Amino acid sequence: MWQISQLDLIANDDLYKYFDELTALLGKMLKIERVGIWLFDEDESELMCKSLYDYETDTHSSGMSVSMEAYGKSFEMFRNSRYVNVNDTLTDSRTMEFMEDFILPLQITSGLGCIIVSSDRHIGAVSFSVVGRQYTWDDYEIALGCQIADHLGITILNKERSDFAQALKKSEEFLKRAQEVSKTGNWVIDFATKKISLSDEVYRIFDL
Repeated sequence: MWQISQLDLIANDDLYKYFDELTALLGKMLKIERVGIWLFDEDESELMCKSLYDYETDTHSSGMSVSMEAYGKSFEMFRNSRYVNVNDTLTDSRTMEFMEDFILPLQITSGLGCIIVSSDRHIGAVSFSVVGRQYTWDDYEIALGCQIADHLGITILNKERSDFAQALKKSEEFLKRAQEVSKTGNWVIDFATKKISLSDEVYRIFDL
């Protein structure tokens, strides 16, 4: 996990570059043909691929999506699971919905999906797909996948908080500048403590 933690600094600047670096690292480390990061949209009706690494070609792709309307049973399965491991996609009933659109065209023979949770809500999944060969997921790989998903949940939450704090700071700076130009100010009254907070411009207007 120390190699993954080294990528956290990238997430602060560019979350999608972080996704690409992480999927490539996992693909090479586990020698798994495809590793992907998928995130739900706001109403959790669509799962969108943010980064899909192909180990054989050492390339990334993104933009694919899976809708709840088309794959409702699978969405429900993911919502009620910590992870889903399928050793044989051609015979496992849980993958039947994906057979025509994904499994057969992409030659996926085995798969592991670990759910990303943030603030007690499911926000996506990390996917591991084996192509063209038999494969059985062991306990270490499943545990690692779940750890990666947990780490992603924390990383995404921290990024959201950082973006919110930066947006708030910019908004406060804009308001301060607008008050300076217009010679107006504002104050806030805390009725619980009976304290009044004044903006910088109020102090300047009244020469306080």
